Amino acid sequence: STSVVVTVTVSGADAVRNDDGTYTAIAQFASIPFRYEGDYYYKITEVNTGLDGIKYDETVYYVKVTVSKKWTWFNKTYTYGNMTNPLKYSSDTTLKEHFYYLGADVVYSADENFSEILAVCSLTIGNQPDTVNYDNNKFIVEYTSGSVKDVDFNNTLTGNLIVSKVWADAQGADISDKRTSLTLDIWQRTADSEWTIYSTIQLSSSNNWTQTINSLPIYDEHGNLYQYSIKEPDQYLETYLVSYTYNGVTVAANLQEDITIGDQTVKDTGYVMTVGADGKSYGEVVITNESVYTNTLPSTGGVGTIPYTALGLFIIMLALAYRFWFKASFNKRKTNEA
Repeated sequence: STSVVVTVTVSGADAVRNDDGTYTAIAQFASIPFRYEGDYYYKITEVNTGLDGIKYDETVYYVKVTVSKKWTWFNKTYTYGNMTNPLKYSSDTTLKEHFYYLGADVVYSADENFSEILAVCSLTIGNQPDTVNYDNNKFIVEYTSGSVKDVDFNNTLTGNLIVSKVWADAQGADISDKRTSLTLDIWQRTADSEWTIYSTIQLSSSNNWTQTINSLPIYDEHGNLYQYSIKEPDQYLETYLVSYTYNGVTVAANLQEDITIGDQTVKDTGYVMTVGADGKSYGEVVITNESVYTNTLPSTGGVGTIPYTALGLFIIMLALAYRFWFKASFNKRKTNEA
């Protein structure tokens, strides 16, 4: 088999703005000539040219072109004087003649085995083709299922944000060297939708408790801007005062209300990250965990023996005090009687 690579380049100049705010550019491949019948296979991919702020679509499409002989007809007029058998006709005669050519049936698929068919079309020449200047004949594309619009690549503008983590004791001293790692959720939504978990990240000493998250989609498929928020697990709220600082504003995570994310009920973060004026950066959020001292109960879950011991000592002291007062009072009364 022979492999041939054909590249088509589109640019911003080729893009047309859609009603929903997105842009579309159509890549048009040149005609492929076929000399023989048979099945021909193609693969369509998009080349990642590394443009900053673009998330490229990595979808692969597969195309099967079945070339076969097809039939149509055309009218041909024969001049009576030029006929080799004029006895058959009495004047100039127009007849419907057969015309055979190579046409094609094209199948677009999302998988190499052609089990996920996206579109099917045929390429034919209509009736009355030009039998003198063949290049004047244009193939008619007729879709029997799907559409070429189903074979598309959706690139998205992407942004970035920075997450930093601070661990501190009750006096504000850094204790990050005593911590191992922390997994955080990245929340995503548009202004009129609910939060969903977009992805997770992990911070640790290996990345100095900070990470830049790239390739975040800025728009959804309808042209709506995405918002983001970084969420720390609620379990840390039991032993830390947790706060989020974004755009110079600090919010207390411990004081936030409960919300539902998927099938989970968690504390809201209390802040929303939006894309900046540069159209790329969502800024930085700093998550601070400050240790809180708490009284630790005995391992049995009870109050222990110390309260009872103290109560016993108090009763003994009270008894001794009463004995001392009673004895002193008795001696005084006896003295007076004497």
